[in-house]
Amino acid sequence: MLSVAFQTKVADGVIKIPAEYRQDFQNRVTVILLRDEPPASEGDIIGELLEHPVRTAAFRPMSREEVY
Repeated sequence: MLSVAFQTKVADGVIKIPAEYRQDFQNRVTVILLRDEPPASEGDIIGELLEHPVRTAAFRPMSREEVY
């Protein structure tokens, strides 16, 4: 089995094989798709903390009276 890796863009559900690999992939192929994770948007500290909360041993939730 021949295996190559390349990055390309998907346009209308079509993945184009680079020209240098086309002669090697004429018939049936097995496709494995890996999505690049979108970059974390800057300034979204709430979302970042919700995904990765900071844990401390001395944490104590505020009481209702302390909040108000």
